[in-house]
Amino acid sequence: MTISKVSILILVLSFFSCQNNYKENNFESSELLEDTKLLQLLFFKKEQKVELWSTNSVNKFTLIKSYLNVRCNKTPIGIFHLNIENTPLLVLKTPYDFFGKKSKKKQFEDIYIVNKLRKNTNQQSIIFSENDLIELLSFIKNNRKPEVFVFPNDLRQDGSFEACFGCPHRMAELYSSLELHLRQFAKKN
Repeated sequence: MTISKVSILILVLSFFSCQNNYKENNFESSELLEDTKLLQLLFFKKEQKVELWSTNSVNKFTLIKSYLNVRCNKTPIGIFHLNIENTPLLVLKTPYDFFGKKSKKKQFEDIYIVNKLRKNTNQQSIIFSENDLIELLSFIKNNRKPEVFVFPNDLRQDGSFEACFGCPHRMAELYSSLELHLRQFAKKN
């Protein structure tokens, strides 16, 4: 009899302890997003993964979420801003038109972040699962203008970017810039 009362007491205490932890974690997440100055999306083509990071008012970088199995293998490597005005069709825009300045012409079509290819999207688009895209939209819907980085691979794991044979000379400048940006984000295992 005494053992069952003790067991029930332990179960009840464990339940309330878990509930408190859940509330604290939700509080931390909402607090994190409230203090967010800038969101960053890091796309890694080789690994087919995306990391969503936030930067707070004191420039501390925090990983919010990782998404796996994101198709972006035909997406151009580069640095972009995300136009969130036309959800659910999110469009990547180059912030300083790196490609256009270097080549004097438009290098690629609009790049969309979607859950499936449609008539008005192209092969360069980034494809999320439907649930992941809905969750991503919930993070970025508060008029934050996320920065987007598309990397050939995660050099935090491999030590360097994969070589791009046959790429124009100007890509060395872009790779160098991408490497500097990626080094800001602590390696996550």
